[in-house]
Order: sequence, then C-alpha cells, then structure tokens
Amino acid sequence: MWCPEITESREIPYVNVVWGGTNGEVYFDSLPIGNTTSWVELAYGEEAAQEAMAIDYADFQGARSKFEQDFPLAARRLSAYEKIIQNVSSKKGIRVSMFVHGRAGRATFRIRAQLAASKPSEDARSRIASTIETMKEAWDSIEEFAGSERPAAKKV
Repeated sequence: MWCPEITESREIPYVNVVWGGTNGEVYFDSLPIGNTTSWVELAYGEEAAQEAMAIDYADFQGARSKFEQDFPLAARRLSAYEKIIQNVSSKKGIRVSMFVHGRAGRATFRIRAQLAASKPSEDARSRIASTIETMKEAWDSIEEFAGSERPAAKKV
C-alpha cells in the first residue's frame, strides 16, 4: 500500500509506503528525508553538488567514505539524522532505521520501520499505532534539526 496523492502524502510524510514481508512482518517507509545532492548543495553550493553527483552511490557503504571526505558538512547532517533515528528507536523500543536508496549520482534517505509478525495474543492495531507514532517522532525530530541547520536569510 502506498500514498499516491501528493496532497495526502504531505499530511503524513512519515508514513508513505507500507508493505508486508514474507514472514508476516510489516514495513513502513517515510517520504525522503533528504539526499546527497541537496545536502551538498545546501552546504557547498551548486558546483559542489555537481561533483557529488559524479559519485556512484549504488554501494552506499562503499561510497560513504568518499562522500564524508569530500563533503564533511553534508556527511555530518547524515550522521545527525542517523543518530536521531537511533535515539528515537531506542527510546520507543521499536525497530526504526535509515533506509538508503543509492544509485549513480545520488543517494536518497528515508525512515524505515520494521514491525515483527504479531503473535495471536498481541494487539496488532496497538503495535501499528506505536510504530507510526515512532515514525512521526523521528520525522519531527529530523525536521526540527534541519530547521536549526538552515542558514539565516540574508537581508537585502
């Protein structure tokens, strides 16, 4: 299941896609929380963003060291987002992580939650609601952090 209407997805950006796994688990993905190109452009400008697009992120773990070396400010944002998600996940006791979709020229990041298959004695609705609340908290915390990182508007 996914949210195809842009007007609807903006109301719940922290849960955009939901699907079931082969063992009864349920996955939740947010809309993108960012990508390498936009983070590099924000920190270093358009020319640097073009340089970042020359990296092949298909194997993100392999490309990450180059990204961190060439664009440390953008890499700090990535690390901060990962830490925020890890903290929320630990606090809530729900498996939430950053999902990376890497390809030539860009890596895009989403919040992903995985809910283990329910046991008959468990309240599935309650578990789903808790997972969605955790996704929202992670999303809101990242939004708050991102807002504090934006450069101040220049007076003209």
